[in-house]
Amino acid sequence: MSEIGAYIILVEDNLPFANILKKYVESRSRHRIEILSSGFRAIDRILGLQPGLVVLDAGLPDMDGFEVLRRVRSGYSGPIMMLTAYGEEERQVEALTLGADDYLTKPVSPGIILAHIEALLRRRVLDTEEAEQRGWRRRIRVGGLVIDSSRRTASLDGRDLTLTAYEFELLWTLADRAGHVVHRPELHMIVRGTPWDRAERSLDVYISRLRKKLGDSGRRPERILTVRSVGYMLALDL
Repeated sequence: MSEIGAYIILVEDNLPFANILKKYVESRSRHRIEILSSGFRAIDRILGLQPGLVVLDAGLPDMDGFEVLRRVRSGYSGPIMMLTAYGEEERQVEALTLGADDYLTKPVSPGIILAHIEALLRRRVLDTEEAEQRGWRRRIRVGGLVIDSSRRTASLDGRDLTLTAYEFELLWTLADRAGHVVHRPELHMIVRGTPWDRAERSLDVYISRLRKKLGDSGRRPERILTVRSVGYMLALDL
């Protein structure tokens, strides 16, 4: 469990379930949960507060949760977990394409949800002191791309890139080995935290989103190259 608590916004209109989850999480961690049942209210609160993490239900009374995700993603870089009753692969791909970092299908136990919350927060946090002590690289420059791990910022040709936590980790890994292929299983572990499954499409969705933000989303991308059946490579001449 995390030693430092995060402020979490839970957007869920099933209040009995929301209260059970809130009680469970707060009794077993230092996290604090604010429950919202309105999509419109959630948008204002997420963008204004910038919480440590968002858990977002898809079936809200006033707005589809996917629309909430669409509206907040560009202004909020923290982790967003979709928690929905939609189990179809198309809906999961849609959520990941819009910028979700995780997707859980109901019914799911509070224990599983908390485990995913902890995993999302662990991947987001970068301890600058530890990085310095271990001599980790804090800044990478590849052509016009500059990535700063201590500030968790990235820019391309002077233009700031708005990246989610997973997109940042993915771009950092590719940039750290620019000009060399990074294999799919390693990249999948970074963005999903689980062993690679050939049927899993989330990595491709993340790569597609990242390419778009780099202006590299055409039919023949030139910045993030696909090495068929192996992995991906960031080009040196960005």
